[in-house]
Amino acid sequence: MSRDRLGLVGTVAVVVVMVIAMQSGRLPLTGDGRNLSAYFTEAGGLRVGAPVLVSGAKVGKVESISIDGDRVRVGFTVTNRQVELGYATRAAITTLTLLGKAGLELEPAGNGDLRPGAEIPVSRTSSPYDITGALGDLTTRAAAIDVDQLSKALSSVSGTLATTPADLDRALQGITAVARSVSDNGETLETVLERTRDLTGVLQSRNARIATLLTSGADLLAELTARQQAVVDLLAGTTRLTAQLRRLIQENRSELKPALSKLNRVTALLNRNKENLQKTIEGARDYAVGFGEIVSSGPFIDTYVHNLTSPGTLAPVLSGILQ
Repeated sequence: MSRDRLGLVGTVAVVVVMVIAMQSGRLPLTGDGRNLSAYFTEAGGLRVGAPVLVSGAKVGKVESISIDGDRVRVGFTVTNRQVELGYATRAAITTLTLLGKAGLELEPAGNGDLRPGAEIPVSRTSSPYDITGALGDLTTRAAAIDVDQLSKALSSVSGTLATTPADLDRALQGITAVARSVSDNGETLETVLERTRDLTGVLQSRNARIATLLTSGADLLAELTARQQAVVDLLAGTTRLTAQLRRLIQENRSELKPALSKLNRVTALLNRNKENLQKTIEGARDYAVGFGEIVSSGPFIDTYVHNLTSPGTLAPVLSGILQ
């Protein structure tokens, strides 16, 4: 290789090394930080070279600001490798000084760590309210106010109020009357409040009982709910039984009426002979007791029937046999 060619190659190599050394911070492999970007709805006074902060500490700087459609893309570098930025990291443009100098504040969140080239969407960014711009807008808008027109408007309002003093006076009098009424009935209101406080105290002292009552009521409702189907079935069965009884009575009305009439006559006969029946039962009781004594006296029965051979006793028996 000739000396001229060797010198040219050496010169180019030196230039390349110098360029790499000067731009080493921007290289993805040899740089001293991560290149990230975030999208905002507005720049909010942010400038290239502004600091990037995490919890108030500077960890990098803003590298670029560009328009991307209806959004602002902010490219920045995080040079502090100890900062962990999760996948849900948020970004906000904050005002650092009273003069409006802005910076980029990062709020780490989420798991993992943002890789170089990652982008923070608009949904996780926010822009500040530019007070300097707002004051400028206020000055511009205030200068555009028509002072004469405003003065006429205030004069019109004053004239309108001046023509309605009676209404305003009555309104103020009404408010004064209400205040006076409250003041005059202060003792009554105090008594009402004291009684209300006493009632609250009683309710508080009976809190356990009220809770027990409510709990019992809840248990009762729960049991009724559990037995609801049984109650429904019982009512349905009662309805069906009533319908069947009504149909039975209607179908057997002709047979039931004579039977009921005879039952009424039998009942009337029994009522008329109530005393005789009672005497018969009493006599049968004495007879049963005596007959029990006869039977239990031995392996034989020894009894005597009074007037068995009397004609008055035998006549009914013989007449029945002869017939």
